[in-house]
Amino acid sequence: MREAEERLLGGQFSDKTFNAIVRYSRSSREVTRANACASLAVIARRYGGEVETRVTSVLIKALSDSSQAVRRTAAESFSELSPTAIKQGEKTLVEVLREGNDVSWFATDALARLGKDGTAVLPALLKALETTPPAGVQDEAPQLRIYAATALGQVGVSAPETVLPALKKAMTNQNPFFAIEAAKAVRMLDRTNAESLAIIREFANSPRSSLRNDANHFLKTTK
Repeated sequence: MREAEERLLGGQFSDKTFNAIVRYSRSSREVTRANACASLAVIARRYGGEVETRVTSVLIKALSDSSQAVRRTAAESFSELSPTAIKQGEKTLVEVLREGNDVSWFATDALARLGKDGTAVLPALLKALETTPPAGVQDEAPQLRIYAATALGQVGVSAPETVLPALKKAMTNQNPFFAIEAAKAVRMLDRTNAESLAIIREFANSPRSSLRNDANHFLKTTK
């Protein structure tokens, strides 16, 4: 499969070679199906247009694969595609948010790329924002609600009045990693919000280096 991918990336498009990789996405081997999804995303980024549309159809099917690893790779691969392609897979990406695992995290990342065109996914992202992580999960561990907060900071621009109340509540959460993402999202949607700025500045002096670095980077790069 790697050889087929290299031929497509290094030369002209070939239906024969492309279809060979698509067949790998239907392999009986889990790792082969996952690798095919990743390869197809790279090819879609290289050619765009009709090729990307064909790849999107394959990835949509892969989001329903019996293997979590394949679904995860498919969701991650969507982040490599254009907002137009993500819009094509929007319904299925929203459906996998229900999994609440790493498949959902990558699906949320992909949906964030819809930006102002993501009004239709706001209800699903707001629901994800309210999810409670399983007992015992550490604050800094990846959590769907943290990914949702980040995504809402981008997609929420389409309807800030709808998402700001939930984000403002989230930025006072006891989990600092969740709170800072919510505060950053609020700041992205409402540059006049003083409370979110105060929270971010407080994290800029946190004894935890990851929070401190995150806050300071945001303050330096966001006017």
